[in-house]
Amino acid sequence: SKLKIVWVNDWFPLKDLIYVITVDTEKRIVMLAFRGCVTKADWNHSRDAKWKKVRNPIPESSSFSSSATSSSRRNSINNGDVYKRPQTIKVHRGFHRYLFRRRKDTGTCKYDEICTKLHEYSTAMGGDCLIHATGHSLGGALATLFGFYASTDERFTKNGPIRVINFGSPYVGGHAFAASFRHQERSSKVQLARIHNARDAVTHLPFNMTLSKKGSKFQHVGIGVELPRVKKVPLYWCSRRYPSITYVGDESYFASYWRAIKNNVVFHLPLPWKIKFVHKLFEHHKRLVYGRTICLEKKHPLSEMSLDDIYKESLGKQQFSRRH
Repeated sequence: SKLKIVWVNDWFPLKDLIYVITVDTEKRIVMLAFRGCVTKADWNHSRDAKWKKVRNPIPESSSFSSSATSSSRRNSINNGDVYKRPQTIKVHRGFHRYLFRRRKDTGTCKYDEICTKLHEYSTAMGGDCLIHATGHSLGGALATLFGFYASTDERFTKNGPIRVINFGSPYVGGHAFAASFRHQERSSKVQLARIHNARDAVTHLPFNMTLSKKGSKFQHVGIGVELPRVKKVPLYWCSRRYPSITYVGDESYFASYWRAIKNNVVFHLPLPWKIKFVHKLFEHHKRLVYGRTICLEKKHPLSEMSLDDIYKESLGKQQFSRRH
């Protein structure tokens, strides 16, 4: 791999989000990485968990129209895509404002700036690159939001889906956002691996017990990969050793709210002095290495599965789970 950093945006590190762009000329990948919470502005935007209703960026042609033929409707339903495009979606206000807040001097936002830079470096590499996005905590939430919006831009999806790999990300949006994200997944526009540690309280925030018309207020998106803790004393017969894989499709009101109850942050708190430790990025790395080692040693099916394989197995299902 020939990876190099080509752009670092830290002009206003105390007020703006921080991101880095790297290119891999060997694997033909342009990677966008967002920083997590460091400054007061980062924390303020993370805590601003009220709803923001925004226009759905997916084109209107993506939803079923009254003029659609019965055969096209039937084919879409058989593929698991029963998407009816909402005009608006609801997302976490702080995350959205951090990415889309307009500058007073230029009228542009961070999203526009990032898209311009990604297109610039992708074009310089011949235009045949894949776009990846990543981040931890706040950075993971921003990567998720960016990946969704960028998946509606043909410049970034012509060579394959945008691939988002986030770590320890909190909730980003509601049910309309989740349904729209699933539609982009089924359309091969975006893929997301949401990697998180077991007992990481941040991934169960904001508090998700408020009722909405579809059940719980927030809903996670993408392929969930939960990493068990590294066992110093391997009691293999009574504890989980392998990562668990989950994917949530369209849910009923009661199923959605029951999932919110099970995922209540109160039930997933570590010991008080371990809350920060469990959420740290190096702990994710340690658990990833541990999980990969165990899977390879025991020749577990997960050791041979790629993100593409998991998506093929999960899309079109109401729920998908691999727990070990």
